[in-house]
Amino acid sequence: ACARNPAAPAPLCPSPPASDLAARCLGLASRHDPAAAAEKFARELAPRTEGEGRRPEAHAVIYGARYLRAREVSSSVAGKRSQLELSGAVNPAASEEESALASETAGAALHAAATTIRLLNPVSWAPSHRKSDLRHALCALLRGALAGSAGARLPDEAPDDARAAWADAVSECREDVTAWIKSKEKKHAAAGLPLLGALHAAEALCGSGTGGTGLHDFLDTTLSKALREGKHRAPAVDALRAVIEGIAPPLPANGGPAQITRPLPEETRARLRAALASTAAAVKRTSHSSPTD
Repeated sequence: ACARNPAAPAPLCPSPPASDLAARCLGLASRHDPAAAAEKFARELAPRTEGEGRRPEAHAVIYGARYLRAREVSSSVAGKRSQLELSGAVNPAASEEESALASETAGAALHAAATTIRLLNPVSWAPSHRKSDLRHALCALLRGALAGSAGARLPDEAPDDARAAWADAVSECREDVTAWIKSKEKKHAAAGLPLLGALHAAEALCGSGTGGTGLHDFLDTTLSKALREGKHRAPAVDALRAVIEGIAPPLPANGGPAQITRPLPEETRARLRAALASTAAAVKRTSHSSPTD
């Protein structure tokens, strides 16, 4: 058969499966209210985590939530207001009202995102059968939910309580996943390391966006150790990718230059350069090793 031209548009499916439509609808709902979508997911998953016979149903529910997003990155109300002010389309009297609306919107979004992180935290789920199996699937789900907002800084207009709620949720999840991986590293590292990289990146941007010691320790110890072990090398590379994607400012969907953000401190940049060099060397070793290594 002839190979399809990758530049050609993908064939349209006139009658997609109902399960795929439902998954996409849940994903779209999460872009407007991630907490409500995550709560719907949790209600569907909870009764299916008890009993070995319901494992296929539980995994079907998780697969059906593959389009969930933890945070939606969009232009802020404050940014739109600034553009209107520059064009003279808004009067100064409306500035306070618009500023209050921007703060309320950003705060609600971060609170909803924090709820989503807590509901999708893999370690918070403890089924009676095959606990690790479910948590491994939830690691992939949460990693995908965080990917949509990778690199996004917190909105300037977000109130302090919303910033703290998001930061606490990310830190708690990161601590849970770290402890869980350490409890049985050979079993959980493959599923947990990529998520841990994404969480460290999100945590580093929770405050001023200048990185932190938690990310440094992850790059220096956890990642380096995983790169030295052949079976953990691939998830370690994926974890570093999650870190870089989670820190680099996202490119606009409609093209154009990336948002101008404060540069990372030199120490963080040095750690990232060292991690990239170690990863490149580990990948090179893998490519030259025999299939039995």
